[in-house]
Amino acid sequence: RNCYVAVKQLARKGIREAAQQEDLMREVSMMRACPHENILRVFESFQDPPDQLCLVTEYCDGGDFGDKVKESGPAGMREPIVGLWIRQMLSAVQILHV
Repeated sequence: RNCYVAVKQLARKGIREAAQQEDLMREVSMMRACPHENILRVFESFQDPPDQLCLVTEYCDGGDFGDKVKESGPAGMREPIVGLWIRQMLSAVQILHV
């Protein structure tokens, strides 16, 4: 099946402690194992070069939550939109705690 993907690069040089490295890899594993419509799907992860962790994720057209907050400007977001997003976020958090 053909689909668009995104590759996100995370600098690992700032993460020196082994426990933090393990936490990062555990989070990537959790994201790969959580099929939920409101959790970004991670298809693959790899290191390239050794100090970069690359995540191959589904492509999300339109930006992320932070982009939407910035786009709303000083007037802020309308309440119905905020309510929808909060419900979606809580639904994702619920699946992570099962």
